[in-house]
Amino acid sequence: MKPLTDSTVLTKDSVVEDFSEEELWQECYVVVADTGMDYYALRGMLDGVKAITGQEIDTLGRYYDAAKDSVILPVDDEDEMWAGAYYPRWAIGPSGSIEYLDIYRKHEDTSSSMLAAVAGLFVEKREADSTAELIRKQYNKAWVMKTQVYMGCMH
Repeated sequence: MKPLTDSTVLTKDSVVEDFSEEELWQECYVVVADTGMDYYALRGMLDGVKAITGQEIDTLGRYYDAAKDSVILPVDDEDEMWAGAYYPRWAIGPSGSIEYLDIYRKHEDTSSSMLAAVAGLFVEKREADSTAELIRKQYNKAWVMKTQVYMGCMH
């Protein structure tokens, strides 16, 4: 735990840090195996990426809902705020998932329905580059994009 500072707020049950908006964003590198509009094709590609890299696929329980034409959490998800809606992956590390590409470009909306087969979020560029290089042996469109991801509470 961080030492108490002038920006620390004490509550009855815990210590809550009062972070500045800048401190809530983490610069990182997204490895994108490919992009497209077909969720199932990209999801199949992630199986190939897993075979190459050994990394797990974590959909966060999300799936493609044809009626909504959207990648969403189940409507009965325990997280009532995000149930039936798209919830972005922010976890740093080598894990495959299908994301809206604009999340990493604009940080706030999914106005474009372009999907991305993401093969991880990395703090170190060299890690992202080596992962993309490995993936390119089978999927030549893999690339790395520098971005910032929100690390604060999404509620």
